[in-house]
Amino acid sequence: LTLINNNAPIILRSGRGSVNLETKKAAIELGFLDLVHSSLVQTNNGAISGQVTFPPQGKFSFLATGAPIDLKMPEDTPGTFHLNTSLGTVDFRLGQDILSGVPTITVERSEEPIINISTSNSSITVSENCLAE
Repeated sequence: LTLINNNAPIILRSGRGSVNLETKKAAIELGFLDLVHSSLVQTNNGAISGQVTFPPQGKFSFLATGAPIDLKMPEDTPGTFHLNTSLGTVDFRLGQDILSGVPTITVERSEEPIINISTSNSSITVSENCLAE
């Protein structure tokens, strides 16, 4: 699914597949998204939030500017996570991997998938969602 938008939010209630979501000056809200292939979620001056699951391989990017990113996923989610923010902090809490209070974190839970999460002037939160299966 590809959605490219300007000045309006993108809201997905639930789904399974790969996505390319881009908007400006608005939020992207993901209800429950089961990603099966590499995907991009990107906004300028808008937040990204939602529940996601990933397949064993692929590259996944969640990119925002000027707004927070808040993602929930199962505690046993595999992958290499690259999280980066400027003028904010990262709070990563999955299973026994708990890292918080710094602007840049890399967490290697497995070689793949590769998960890039980046924002500026705000925070990143990755936390457990017991309901995501």
